[in-house]
Amino acid sequence: MTIGQYLQQILSDPKHDGVITYGDLAHRFDLPIPDQNYQGHPFANLFHLLDQEDADFNRPFRTSAVVSKNQGRPGPGFFTALKNMKNISSTAATRDEVWLKEWNAARQFEWPKG
Repeated sequence: MTIGQYLQQILSDPKHDGVITYGDLAHRFDLPIPDQNYQGHPFANLFHLLDQEDADFNRPFRTSAVVSKNQGRPGPGFFTALKNMKNISSTAATRDEVWLKEWNAARQFEWPKG
């Protein structure tokens, strides 16, 4: 199972809370735990590709399911991708609202099976 498929699964499963931390996702796929050098982490390129694919197919971002353990929402790269790929802007004050809108759309989306 790919990371993209796994994110689809947790977003679609009503028994799952629909989020996973960066650290738990890294552990699940035997990747290093992200640190302050996020741009050097494998997630940076992978999430960019997933977000681009979702934007190209007019889908909500699967990466909305991946959150920081400390903040409880995605990191800055998620909001940059929303701005660059979907023209959805946010400020520090609106980030929770913007994220929850995208995450709720991802939870309700009919993801392809398999």
